[in-house]
Amino acid sequence: MDVLYRSVVEQSLVAIYVIQDGRFRYVNQAFAAMFGFASPADVIDGVEMAALITERDRGLVRSKVAQRMSGEVRDSHYVFSALRRDGTEFQVEVHGSRAEFGGRPAVAGVCLDITLRLEAEHAVRQAKDEMTQMLLDAEQARQVLLSVLEDQRRADERILELNTSLEQQLHYQQALIDNFPFMVWLKDRDGRFLAVNRQVAEACGEPDQKGVKGKTDADLWPAELARQYVRDDHVVMTTGKSLSVEEQITNRGERRWIETYKAPVVDRNGELLGTVGFARDISDRRRADEELRLADRVFNSTVEGVLVTDPKGCILTVNPAFETITGYRKDEVVGGNPRILKSGRHESAFYREIWRSLNATGQWRGELWNRRKSGEIYPQWLTISVVRGSDEQITHYVAVFSDISTLKVAQEKIDFLAYHDSLTRLPNRILLRDRLEHALMRARRERGTLALLFFDLDRFKSVNDTLGHTVGDELLIDVGNCISRLIRASDTLARLGGDEFVLLMEDETDVRQVTTVARKMLDIFSTPRTVGGHALTVTASIGIARYPDDGDDADTLLKHADLAMYEAKSQGRNTYQFFSQDLTTGTLERLVMESALRGAVARKELVLHYQPQIDFADGSLAGAEALVRWQHPELGLVPPDRFIPLAEEMGIIGEIGEWVLNEACRQMVAWAAEGFEVPLVAVNLSARQIDRDQIVEITAGALQRNGLAAERLELEVTESMIMREPERALDVLDGLRALGVALAIDDFGTGYSSLAYLRRLPLNRLKVDQSFVSDIGHDTNGEAIIRAVIALARSLGLSAVAEGVETQAQAAFLRAEGCDIGQGYLYDKPMPAASLRASWGRGRKAAD
Repeated sequence: MDVLYRSVVEQSLVAIYVIQDGRFRYVNQAFAAMFGFASPADVIDGVEMAALITERDRGLVRSKVAQRMSGEVRDSHYVFSALRRDGTEFQVEVHGSRAEFGGRPAVAGVCLDITLRLEAEHAVRQAKDEMTQMLLDAEQARQVLLSVLEDQRRADERILELNTSLEQQLHYQQALIDNFPFMVWLKDRDGRFLAVNRQVAEACGEPDQKGVKGKTDADLWPAELARQYVRDDHVVMTTGKSLSVEEQITNRGERRWIETYKAPVVDRNGELLGTVGFARDISDRRRADEELRLADRVFNSTVEGVLVTDPKGCILTVNPAFETITGYRKDEVVGGNPRILKSGRHESAFYREIWRSLNATGQWRGELWNRRKSGEIYPQWLTISVVRGSDEQITHYVAVFSDISTLKVAQEKIDFLAYHDSLTRLPNRILLRDRLEHALMRARRERGTLALLFFDLDRFKSVNDTLGHTVGDELLIDVGNCISRLIRASDTLARLGGDEFVLLMEDETDVRQVTTVARKMLDIFSTPRTVGGHALTVTASIGIARYPDDGDDADTLLKHADLAMYEAKSQGRNTYQFFSQDLTTGTLERLVMESALRGAVARKELVLHYQPQIDFADGSLAGAEALVRWQHPELGLVPPDRFIPLAEEMGIIGEIGEWVLNEACRQMVAWAAEGFEVPLVAVNLSARQIDRDQIVEITAGALQRNGLAAERLELEVTESMIMREPERALDVLDGLRALGVALAIDDFGTGYSSLAYLRRLPLNRLKVDQSFVSDIGHDTNGEAIIRAVIALARSLGLSAVAEGVETQAQAAFLRAEGCDIGQGYLYDKPMPAASLRASWGRGRKAAD
């Protein structure tokens, strides 16, 4: 906009000036010409204001300027006698107002040469005087009249000439703004367009400026855009200050960036007339600026090194990543040649091929070795591109490269891990199969034999559950190391996953040799070892399958060795078993059950049975424990002791436990909707669930999803679960207790929990194990333990719950000792939800 204003002011036919400190700080060409100077430069800062004023009027002018500078008068209008450069005196009419120039007060205004006008006025006055004389002298009066008429004619011609000049000037100005590459407009105080240029009309979709004049923004623009423009006009008119904004607008479905400048227009008295505005589309500039900023950010922030040379290979610039990767500073390489980076590893033919590719295709991409400033040779992935100008001549070469040293190392690790177990560093299932396939090909070709020994650690899950996964991992590593020292170089020991290993023996694999190796392995396992500070004796079960007796392909041999291992487990563990076609029914049943159990939750085969818990005080229903059952379509109702251990070994106990938790909460809400209020439902948590970080979130989700109050849910854990990782267990229990659920220790008295630690646990109940309840009336030691547990619960402010109550004598003993709640076959066995409601839904009490 500054360019626009300067162009308009400089080309104006009206003399314009700015005075500050008694000197002219700015004048246009019209001003310079009026006072007889060739150019504004002859006046600005070189001529004092007083030099252009007659001596008799200098005081007047200085007074007027001082009044405007001090703010006493905002605008002034007066006439004074001026002096041209050659000393000629003429009359000037001044219109000026206070302004700022260079951040300091100044006076700006316009000057009009009114000499001819004053002369005409003087002639008119003279004519009037002479008319009086004409009454005395008609002839003289006639001559005077003729003279006056002639003067008037000349004055009229001058006025006509001035009007013509003004119209021409206005035409020129309109032509000028029409050819501006941006929009220009003038509005009145009501927002009506008074004047616009051709660009405004085109933007509004009008054929010419006439279609815009007299209209408002609301008539021309979309509603929201029009309201925005009106708001901006209002700000300009109310503040009296100009407004410049860059904004993104949407007009006719197209989003564009527009730079707009608006300013108030006032008359000589300072009265607001309207607003003037200029606007231009800066979308291309914004886009170009953004692309430049983005390119600069990419260049300076990318992790790839970038090097740019001229066509002769002289380095022009590099980015920070180049400095980081090569060790060279930018100022050390600019002006040099990329040859300083050569490692010496590549022959000349290698570089000739690079240049051949660049000349043929304009690009080369590949791996090569370069040298850092330190002298270290390193691998890099490099892309070199040719940059051509509009004349297709090469202007630059751009090289982008990355240090792939880490990638090379990582690739080696990936290649290793693709075929090896990350924990034990032993071959994995993929590498084992590959070696087994090759061994089978050799055995077929040479009519030889081979053997697979499939083994896992007996009760390995107990090690993980009681001592933690860290100890379990260390045990697996130790097992791998020990067996590796036992076997021959031609054998392959692989870990399939979990605690499952396979030993592939390729030479001398008769039954005697294989049996010897199996026995040595069992001896290694039976030897006590220290792992993670714990003394452990871990046994293993080994299944053996031989080629060609037990199969002639990899899958069959692995399957038969696996079956033989399960047979060894069924024989009591810590032994080996050769495959035979007469595997026990128990092994096959386990395999069938394991396969079926994996999809039990998804197939909705799990159901909950509920065993009532009775309040000893009045015989009423105090709650129910949810116990999971597996309704298998072929095996029937499978009790938990047959499939829960298997689920734990398979690692799906967490999925089953989550289902039990959700189903128990759902059933509680369903009973309540049916009018059957069960005070509390108890759900057992597994060790795997305690280990999961999400058990608190899972519980909260089950409660929220089903709309069950937290205090109506009790979660039961065992002492062994807690003491396995006490601090972690405490954190989990605190999180669950914060939800508002009740917590109980199941089978209390069978573990080894510290009483001091027990006091820290956020518990509600202790459950006396049924093994102690069964001792009532038979073993005084068992009875003493029951009394101690009940007393302990009372001292900690907890309720005591007795499990396995089957006789009235047991119930009487427990009631007499102060036990709060009983549970067992005396009251009811576990039953489906409908049966529990039918049996206890009418207010039944145990005393009945």
